[in-house]
Amino acid sequence: MTRLSLRLTALALVALTTACASSNSRDTEVTRFHLGTPIERQAVIIEPADAANADSLEYQQYFGIVASELAAAGFTPTDAADAPLRARVDVQRGLQQTPPKRSPFSIGVGGGSFGGNVGVGGSVNMPVGGSAGGQVYVTRLAVTLVATAENAVTWEGTAVRTGESGPDSPTATMQALARALFAGFPGESGKTVKVPDPAPAAAE
Repeated sequence: MTRLSLRLTALALVALTTACASSNSRDTEVTRFHLGTPIERQAVIIEPADAANADSLEYQQYFGIVASELAAAGFTPTDAADAPLRARVDVQRGLQQTPPKRSPFSIGVGGGSFGGNVGVGGSVNMPVGGSAGGQVYVTRLAVTLVATAENAVTWEGTAVRTGESGPDSPTATMQALARALFAGFPGESGKTVKVPDPAPAAAE
């Protein structure tokens, strides 16, 4: 194998490895907003942002997951309708189109000749690795904390999770989103951060 062939193979492997790492990523992007003042840890009732989902069995499962993370952040989930705080939950899932990806690697072949009467004029750029567009699975969890007495928003946050290789199970996805959303509550206002999944436990 020639030196050029070896270089092409190495670059292709790098591009493929990078693409695979991106496709299998399960990091969560989180954005939060608040007024920067302390948020009192109070009793909170969890409800859907859309009242039409109030009796949804799927949303009841989401409520349980969000309740666990709110409890870990110091709040007291309750079913009392007169709770001082309300956590309004909205979940959206679906496919999103992605534009074609152009490989950052290319090989430039300048003018010259190969063999007796075969010539190559000008120059040719040969991209290595790129990919056609496709679709990614997107799951979005949004939670808004509202002070009941004033009907005023005290905190809101959104967590988004994407993946090209296929959707995770709904329960696992929601647990990851809620965990990332309430990590370090209340978080830095107005900044989008990427929260990686916890590393898997080492085998004993």
